[in-house]
Amino acid sequence: MRIFLILLTLSGLIFIGDKVGVLGPVRTAATVVTVPVQGALYSVQQSTFDLFSFLTFWKSGEARIKNLELRLAEAGSQQARADALAKENADLRAQLGAPASLGKKLLPAPVLGQGRYLEIGVGAGDKVAVGQTVVYLNYLIGRVAKISGRESFVALPTDSDSKVPVVIGTAHGLVIGQFNSSAIITQIAQNENLQSGDTIMTSGEGGTYRPGLIVGQVGEIKNDSTALFKQASVTFPLDFERLGTVFISY
Repeated sequence: MRIFLILLTLSGLIFIGDKVGVLGPVRTAATVVTVPVQGALYSVQQSTFDLFSFLTFWKSGEARIKNLELRLAEAGSQQARADALAKENADLRAQLGAPASLGKKLLPAPVLGQGRYLEIGVGAGDKVAVGQTVVYLNYLIGRVAKISGRESFVALPTDSDSKVPVVIGTAHGLVIGQFNSSAIITQIAQNENLQSGDTIMTSGEGGTYRPGLIVGQVGEIKNDSTALFKQASVTFPLDFERLGTVFISY
């Protein structure tokens, strides 16, 4: 009880002293110590708040960037599909204007890749058969060499086993594939007039290929009067590796 009364008395004196200004010097001395500490604590608080805000913004920004990248990727994919469809539609429209000699029916086939053969996305399930002629517009692409359920493999004129009977003007010959990368034309009689740039077309002889399809052009002619036949390289107007859609001619 005595201690309580003493503390109560001191509290009263401090309150009265503060009101009349007696404790001003003491308060001033105390603020010398407390103000820097208070400022430091406030700075730490603000730094912590700023760091938290930055982390929150960073995570939010990162999520927005990822979402934007995803949307851009989706847009790019959709644009690629749209471009592919537009290209296929253009090919179809162009193919419809090709000569009627290509066949009564044309089956469009997407190109899936190329190794030795040109791989296309139709097969036995689409009534494709080995030996059918493959075209693009009025150009010869090759013939179906192998098939599976939903894929077929087309031997190009450059295939090592490919032999295409052709005609150049009135001259008849044979285009033979060379190492799956090029082709030559041979079996042209020496008395035939053969010029570089002449158009090479399928003759239809032997029934292997439809007649009237453009194979390519005569390239460099090998001049050898002692040989039994004239021989020349073949220049192909189409880049087989850049084909997106081809057509099987029934």
